[in-house]
Amino acid sequence: PSAPTAAALDDDYGGAQELGFGGEAQPFPVSELAFLPGSVPVLTNSGGAEAYGVADPEVVYFNGEWWMFYTATDASKATSVRAATSTDLANWTRASNTALSGAAQPAAVVIAGELVIFYASGGQIWRTSSADGVSFEYPTVVLSPGTGFDATGLGHPSVLVVDGAWR
Repeated sequence: PSAPTAAALDDDYGGAQELGFGGEAQPFPVSELAFLPGSVPVLTNSGGAEAYGVADPEVVYFNGEWWMFYTATDASKATSVRAATSTDLANWTRASNTALSGAAQPAAVVIAGELVIFYASGGQIWRTSSADGVSFEYPTVVLSPGTGFDATGLGHPSVLVVDGAWR
């Protein structure tokens, strides 16, 4: 499947957050993060667990469809990682039975047919996996803060798999 060439998060820092895709890649300054010209939101906050916003999209192709894992923030500012699925990257259906409470900033990869998600929670990086995107293994801590630059906590994990190997 062909994918859009750019994605952007619109965050007005007042709580309104939306995820969108644009049709062409254009550089933009991080200090002015906004929708790219021609982009439209593909997922907006729906209230409830997403009342304060949606952010940190991570999209992977898994089990014949696109899966987007994202951070949802509720009115009390509690976070969870939630999921939505799509066949065309434009129309998304929330997977109501997929949520990792207390989690944020997902990084997802598919390796050997298994969906693996790394995420931040409590200043640590956690890992969980699933064969179907709905039932997840008990999460384990894979990285904790040290005594140096990361002593106050860790976040925003990134994961790369090249030719079936972790990098």
